[in-house]
Amino acid sequence: MSSSHPRRLATRLGVALALWGIHCHAEPVRVRYVAPSACPDERAFLTRVRSHTDQLELAEPGSLARVLEIRIERAQAGYSARLEFVDSRREHITRTIGGQDCNEVTDALALTVALLVEAAPKLQAPPEPPAARDNPPRSDAVPPQRATTPAPRPARPPPRAAIWSLGFSGRASSQVAPDPSYGLALGLSRLALWNPQGNDLAGGWRTALDINYQDSGPVTFEQTSVRFRLVGVRGALCGAWTLREPVFAELCGAAEVGYWAARAERSQRLPSPRSGSAAWAALGLPMSVGLAIDGLQVFVAAGPWFPLNREQFTFSRPSSVVHEVQPISVSVDLGLRLAL
Repeated sequence: MSSSHPRRLATRLGVALALWGIHCHAEPVRVRYVAPSACPDERAFLTRVRSHTDQLELAEPGSLARVLEIRIERAQAGYSARLEFVDSRREHITRTIGGQDCNEVTDALALTVALLVEAAPKLQAPPEPPAARDNPPRSDAVPPQRATTPAPRPARPPPRAAIWSLGFSGRASSQVAPDPSYGLALGLSRLALWNPQGNDLAGGWRTALDINYQDSGPVTFEQTSVRFRLVGVRGALCGAWTLREPVFAELCGAAEVGYWAARAERSQRLPSPRSGSAAWAALGLPMSVGLAIDGLQVFVAAGPWFPLNREQFTFSRPSSVVHEVQPISVSVDLGLRLAL
């Protein structure tokens, strides 16, 4: 026991000196952490990392640094986490962790990050070759050439996160009929995020495309039942922001093309059925707000629309205008999106 005690003391002293050397030459990193609201936030995650190691040094805002990407998502069996990191030797490191409880997954991630930080190679002088120590220099020896160290590359910006979603919404508008028309819309959207930080304002660009059908139902005009329909395709480009978890907002520029049709049934005023149809085109500026919870978004969108072709539906003999598309209309959506 007395002989093993100095050996253990020397071992601990060596470990302490090694960790001191790592701390002295630690290279700052930037942590990008994305997780559902049910998981610990970024500050809690960094606290757990520091409970395992004191070697984690965070880079100053705006400075060039290697990026540690961490993303936790809901999975069928619980939670799935992915860690991506490019070390100082430009080697790409990827780790995946799964579990039923997000706290357990976060603890495992924190330990993994601590091990990566402590295992990263640090800046230190290369050891002298044994031949140079054992053999004295000779006058006819060729002087050693100094090794050239390539200039470090600037750190690449982190990849943007892209999320595809399937959307479904109920739609009401005043575009095609005297009374509001109602319908359904189904489409796809893609959200490309920048700066997806847990404690910072996250945002991105959403591109969306949907098909929709609207129907006014019977509208009575001079004791005649008239029905208006619209089948359209709507595209939008939106700026998106997370205001405060889980609330987000989007402001969009949108366009819609489609087919407009109206039909009047036979009545005392109209001896024979009459119909009309035309191409449809409109521009809009909708804005939406909603909640994002674990890959599911519930939102309300509304805004003005400006029809490009203002069609009329008229009765003849004597001529009377049943409906004329107005220069400005309103469209409202209530829907949800599911991340794919």
